[in-house]
Amino acid sequence: MTVLERKIDIILRYIAAGEDEKPKIRKDIQTLVGTSDVDISKNIYLEDVIIDLLKEIGIRSSLCGHNYIVYAIQISIADSKNIESVTKLLYPMVAEYFGTTSKRVERGIRNAIESAFDRGVPEEFKPLFGSTVSPLKGKATNKEFISACVNEVNRRMRDK
Repeated sequence: MTVLERKIDIILRYIAAGEDEKPKIRKDIQTLVGTSDVDISKNIYLEDVIIDLLKEIGIRSSLCGHNYIVYAIQISIADSKNIESVTKLLYPMVAEYFGTTSKRVERGIRNAIESAFDRGVPEEFKPLFGSTVSPLKGKATNKEFISACVNEVNRRMRDK
């Protein structure tokens, strides 16, 4: 059973459970995810910060790459080694979580980034990406984009 299947199973059990069974299932969720109630609320806040940032950048939530990016940023914040090797670590982890392939994850993320850069104003990206964006290509690579977002989310979390 994959991690995603286990998560779905626990969520379905939680939905179907009576009020007296929910605390035990909540413990199962915490064990699976490896978090406490405090960590769960922190993770929810972290996800809100990430989603707000992506909205500011212009990544539409309707794109499948949006969800891939959100999860990629979350796991990169949890362990910075993930961003060092996107093709060998990051994409496979995101793919397993969403039940898809690494190639689809890479393409979805790239499509979302290209969409934001094509629709947005280049000056808006300067504060976030600085000189990492190639003037010839006019857009960041997946790794550059996720790294910049990780740095910005960490900064925002520190400031609050």
